[in-house]
Amino acid sequence: MLFVCSSHSISFSYILLIKTYSKHFKEDSSEANYLKSIHNEFTNIAVHCEEQLVISTEEFTRLKTRIDSKSICFNNQQLYWHGSLRKQSLRKRNDITQIYLIVLSNFVLICEKSGQKFDVKRQISIESLVVESLEDRRTISNNIYYPFRMKFIEKTYEFLVEREVEREKWINKIQKAKENFHQQTLIPNRKKEKRPKNN
Repeated sequence: MLFVCSSHSISFSYILLIKTYSKHFKEDSSEANYLKSIHNEFTNIAVHCEEQLVISTEEFTRLKTRIDSKSICFNNQQLYWHGSLRKQSLRKRNDITQIYLIVLSNFVLICEKSGQKFDVKRQISIESLVVESLEDRRTISNNIYYPFRMKFIEKTYEFLVEREVEREKWINKIQKAKENFHQQTLIPNRKKEKRPKNN
């Protein structure tokens, strides 16, 4: 498990490095094409490692006990990722608060820490959620952050992390949860379509 985690982090670091370095070459040049092939290879490695990163049952159980008021949210859910983030207000750009984000099969929970517990402030359906990277980096009070955005029908949130690798990981986890959600919802519909009609 330690080897998988290390390989995963290293792969993402190389992907980001190649992405930055490739900007110095013309898009159709031989150098750019070569870097693209290396980028794709490391992406495949990162995806494979991502599939091996599994959150343990014990960790999932501990997390559920910290959210008593919304423990029902975890019923029949898979935990994709969780952790601390900074949320930046869209109106007051200097208003930055620490939050805790939990990515589940059907929705994302935005929480605030209250002692040893988490207070759920928002429960967002994964179905209509859109996640995207913003500018390369953002400087706030001499600190460098890597922002990404999470949008759904009613509201938009902007989050800040301290490393670009972290941003890529959050975006990938949320997108993976959304992809799996849509795949699972398509399966029952396909079964209904294939069901023979009674004469």
